[in-house]
Amino acid sequence: MIAPETLLPPLASARSADLDDAVAAALDAAAARHARLVRLAMAESGGEGRLTLPQLRCLQAMARADGHALPSRLARELAVTPPTMTRTLDGLVERGLVDRRPDPASRRQVALTLTDAGREELARHEAAARERVRRLLARLEPTTKRQLLAALNALTTVAEKEAVPPSAPAPASAEAAIAVRDLVRRFGEAAAVDGLTFDVGRGEIFGFLGPNGAGKSTTIKMLCTLLRPTSGTATVAGHDVVRDPAASDVVTLDAGNFDAE
Repeated sequence: MIAPETLLPPLASARSADLDDAVAAALDAAAARHARLVRLAMAESGGEGRLTLPQLRCLQAMARADGHALPSRLARELAVTPPTMTRTLDGLVERGLVDRRPDPASRRQVALTLTDAGREELARHEAAARERVRRLLARLEPTTKRQLLAALNALTTVAEKEAVPPSAPAPASAEAAIAVRDLVRRFGEAAAVDGLTFDVGRGEIFGFLGPNGAGKSTTIKMLCTLLRPTSGTATVAGHDVVRDPAASDVVTLDAGNFDAE
C-alpha cells in the first residue's frame, strides 16, 4: 500500500502560491497518466476494432447530451476543428455507432444520434477503463482514497460554481474590411449559422465556400443587413451591421456577391 505522505510533492515553502503550483502540476500529470491508462485499457479490450481516444470522447459527449448532438457543437465541446470532428464522426458512422442524417427540423443541419451499438461499445470501453483504474487504486491506503475523493469532489464543486466568462472575441484587425465574431442566426430551433468568426482584409480576395445548407447565403445576407443576426457581431468597412444604420449604404448585393464601396 502507498501511504498518504509519500504522495505529497516536496515544497520549498508553505506559501499558498507554491502549493497551488504543486497542485496544478500534479493535476496535469494525473490527467496525462489517466489518459494513458484509458488508452491501454482500450487496447486490451478493443482488439482490432477498438475505439480511438477521440472517438471515445465523442461518444461520451453524445451520451451526456442524451444521445443527440450537432457536429458543430461537438467540435466546440471537444475543442477540435470541424474537419477533425468530421473525420472522427466518419469512423463512428462507418461502424454503425453513430447515425448521421439531415435534421428533420431543418435540412440545413446534420443530426447525430448515438445508436444502441454505440451505447454498448461506449459502456464496454468505459468498463475496461474503470477496471484499469481500480487496479491502480488498489495500491492506495483507504485513508488516501477518501482524501483523494474529498479533494476531487471539492475541485468539482469549485469548478461548477466558478463563473466562467465567455471568451472575449479576438479584436478585429485595423485593416479588416469585414470582421465577423461568433455570428449566429437561428430560424426557430435551427441554427443556419452557428458561431462563425472570420476576417477579410482590405484588398484581400476571400473565398467563402461550403456545401448546400452550410449557411453561406444567410451569412452574406446578414453582412448586407438583409437579415438580423441572432447573436454575435459583424462589421463591414467599420460599420456594425446591426447597430449602425449606415451599414446598409456601404454594402451592395449582386446575385450572391458583395462589395464594400
